[in-house]
Amino acid sequence: MTLISEIRRKSGMVLVEWSDGEDLKRAWILPDMIVDGQVEEPEMGVPYGDSWQEIIEADPDNVIRAERELYRRGIWNISDARSNPQTVSDCVADIPDISVASILGAIQRYEKGDSTK
Repeated sequence: MTLISEIRRKSGMVLVEWSDGEDLKRAWILPDMIVDGQVEEPEMGVPYGDSWQEIIEADPDNVIRAERELYRRGIWNISDARSNPQTVSDCVADIPDISVASILGAIQRYEKGDSTK
């Protein structure tokens, strides 16, 4: 069983968050999957959030660091990044080769299908 935090409820589903080692994960699950604040296999739910590893174009180790920090600070998807550029900037300030400008540029290329990934 995995200890989870409930983030929100919507349309008969529950958005949950849990730690998987150093990584935060989120997924939509059915409420009856939750037993005493735990879920048997939360990763079997519908994943929530954009994979920054598929979007950001930089050294893979730096992208993993950026993704962890973005998720930790509540930047789970493209909309969050666009709405909170200062938070994005704070997340990547100490990560080489990644900036808010490079992330927003990568988002534009990703959405157009022009990503180099």
